[in-house]
Amino acid sequence: MEEEYIDFDFFGMPAKLSPKALKGLVDAGAYLDAHLKALGGMCWAFANLDNAISRLYEPVLQCSEEQAACIMIDNLSTRRDQLNRLLHLEVDLPDEFVSWVGRLLSRACDELASERNRCIHDCWTFNWSVERQSVARISKKPRLSKVPSRPRKQIIVRSENPTTAEDLQQLEGRIHTVASALGAARRSLETWRRTNQFSAPDPEWLPAGEARARGMTKPWSAEAHPVQPPPSRYVFD
Repeated sequence: MEEEYIDFDFFGMPAKLSPKALKGLVDAGAYLDAHLKALGGMCWAFANLDNAISRLYEPVLQCSEEQAACIMIDNLSTRRDQLNRLLHLEVDLPDEFVSWVGRLLSRACDELASERNRCIHDCWTFNWSVERQSVARISKKPRLSKVPSRPRKQIIVRSENPTTAEDLQQLEGRIHTVASALGAARRSLETWRRTNQFSAPDPEWLPAGEARARGMTKPWSAEAHPVQPPPSRYVFD
């Protein structure tokens, strides 16, 4: 029995596709859309993280948002170093709190910013067929690799890193965890400046300072609870 073909407009070019091929094309489009949506969500989360770091200047320096903006450096690592030094000057703050905020800032710069930058600045490749689809991030950073039976290492310029939408969603979750924990730290600092008494953040926020921690957030309503509660548990990706 001869297979029926369906007329299809492929980017302005008429084509005929079998039902199986057409389904594969539609599935590939949905797969890529999910990936792009996850990439956008990760970027949105990192913008919130960047803002959470910047907002720490106000309670630390006892200044307005406008004053803080005039003295802040755009470079994230520089802001981390500045805030770490400023917090260490505050002898009335508990050492455990200063250390915890330092770990959060280090996660933001060393772990999360590095992964975010690779997702933004590396190129991507999309491979698909009727049966399957895949997306990979292409890193072009030169590195040395040992080659069997050769005394000299070989320079590898192009390497593929398969990345799914779920991988990007996990990265978004880790970014969101650190941003939310820094928000809790800022609220503690604001209360301390206002009352001259330090109130530590909820202990359930503390694991957010550990490498690759991702909080599993409890269901909550922004209308009922303006301040997001700490995660009910953590996973480590």
